[in-house]
Amino acid sequence: MKKSFKKQKWVWIRQNIKKTFDLKPIFCYLILRLTAMRKRSKAYQKAAKNFRNKIYALEEAVEILLKNKTAKFDETLELHLNLNLKKGKDKVPFRLLITPPYPVGRPPKIAALVDKLKIKDKNIISDHTEIIKQIKNQKINFDVLIANKDYIAKITPYAKFLGPKGLMPTAKNQTLTENPDKVIENLLKGQREIRADEYALVHIPCGRLSLGKEKLLKNIRFFIDQVKQNRPEGIKGEFVLKVYLTTTMSPSLKVKID
Repeated sequence: MKKSFKKQKWVWIRQNIKKTFDLKPIFCYLILRLTAMRKRSKAYQKAAKNFRNKIYALEEAVEILLKNKTAKFDETLELHLNLNLKKGKDKVPFRLLITPPYPVGRPPKIAALVDKLKIKDKNIISDHTEIIKQIKNQKINFDVLIANKDYIAKITPYAKFLGPKGLMPTAKNQTLTENPDKVIENLLKGQREIRADEYALVHIPCGRLSLGKEKLLKNIRFFIDQVKQNRPEGIKGEFVLKVYLTTTMSPSLKVKID
């Protein structure tokens, strides 16, 4: 109850700060900053002491993140790119499907609404009746749904449920396909879609820390090279403006790339 009351109190102060305080703007600004400050965990604060505010070489940054892991679970190394994309009305979309050299996490569970599937794996659900039943009941037990044209009509009535979850098969992300074996093979290898958000930022998981330094470096370099090679037409100047590396529980490091 006390926490809830405090939260409501500070929300009210932020909304009514001009009416509440007859103070100079600088004091109002400081009050807003203090109330908006995020509380960091002890592990985060401990790791942050070993991080300097400088630009690191790629290998050095990966080494530091590996040495300063604090979580008990296997953290993920994340790559964050700030791209030179036009914004507003002239916004340039950036979307890419790529398969990294090494898997970045657990393989996805795939539901396949296709006939004559050759590839077999414990992560593939090929029972059509079971898949349709899960979709109808809106209780799904898979991460990706693949279908061909023969089955798309059966799941179209549930597009409002599948669409917001990113599960509706489409040709853009290759989940609506006539070559399901190849698509599933790529997904099991770690194929993922990369897209820039509204702030021209790209967030890419590069693998669990348990992969080790060399494999993580290969994944990172692969992702950066692919982003550079798929630079949209009409973009002038440097395409990749800033590069940051972080793990699930650590501060970020700014990285210099060649």
